[in-house]
Amino acid sequence: MPTIDCHVHTWDWLGFTRGGEGPAYWDRCRAWAEQLDVTYVVSCPKPIGRRPGEEPDPGFLHAANQETFDFVRQMKGRAIGLCYVNPRYQESAFAEMEEWIGRRGFVGLKLLTGVHCNDPLLDPIVDWCAQRRVPICQHTWNKANGNGPNESTPMMLAELARRHPDATLVMYHTGGDFVYGAKAARGLDNVYCDIGGADAVDGVLEHLVEHVGADHVVFGSDLPGRSLTSQLSKVHGARLSDAQKEQILHGNMARILAARNP
Repeated sequence: MPTIDCHVHTWDWLGFTRGGEGPAYWDRCRAWAEQLDVTYVVSCPKPIGRRPGEEPDPGFLHAANQETFDFVRQMKGRAIGLCYVNPRYQESAFAEMEEWIGRRGFVGLKLLTGVHCNDPLLDPIVDWCAQRRVPICQHTWNKANGNGPNESTPMMLAELARRHPDATLVMYHTGGDFVYGAKAARGLDNVYCDIGGADAVDGVLEHLVEHVGADHVVFGSDLPGRSLTSQLSKVHGARLSDAQKEQILHGNMARILAARNP
């Protein structure tokens, strides 16, 4: 069954550095993709030689997108890119989207923690994407000890979705809590729930499908922070029909990407 993994990072993890394990690790990722018929949707939102939490400025954003572009080429047809922007830098954000989505073939937008996703600063950026039917992939979490600065929750994404019903929004991680995330996404036709980054716990995917529908769930692994196989087990081991599993692993994200008009 072909798979689109909508949530992959190019950044280094646990010693998988470009000068050390990194090249061999990503060679294995490409081998997994070829063996399992997986296409990775990748972005580079983590610091490149910067301190954690440091504000991503236009220079960093451009370097991050260039790294994604280079990584996509290295993956030899097994990866497609997302453009990373910070809404605090509007001129830079539009320049990056025009270059990487408009001219370089990136398939969507990645947002992390520049601002909360219900901030009005996002409105013109979301409008730009909605007009082109380009999906917006927004990191969300709901941490028991409190989110980080400008880290969005599922409820914030739901507010953005109601404000922009024509935009296609992918809720990365589904807040890290599928029960909470399902409550936020329920009834919002323009929100798709990504299952990446959480443990493969019995029954949680079935709960998510019950509340938002298999046609609104998409597969993500959160590589390299998680393994591809453990994340695939969430779907393959779930008590769902083959048709529902196909929707989650491939059909829904394929439909989102096919609708683009950049």
